[in-house]
Amino acid sequence: MRWGKTSFAHYAERLLVPLILYLLVRIVTSQYRKPASETGAKVPDPVWPGLDSELFVINRRLSEVQLSRMPHESLANWQGGWRRLFPLRVV
Repeated sequence: MRWGKTSFAHYAERLLVPLILYLLVRIVTSQYRKPASETGAKVPDPVWPGLDSELFVINRRLSEVQLSRMPHESLANWQGGWRRLFPLRVV
């Protein structure tokens, strides 16, 4: 038994024509659309959970007096600096 001698070129031709037409329509219509930034619509800033935390207020105050933790500084080193600046006095 032999397999059919149907040419796939016949099917490809029928599939490529609608695909090419669809892509052409998408290209032409995308040139007439303006991005949201050009239409004047302002994109709202994302609301991150925890932005209302009191820790941000404390960190902002510490950074004003140059006592905030640096990005490269580990938590242990930062706490050690606090201990050196403000030693515990046991009476």
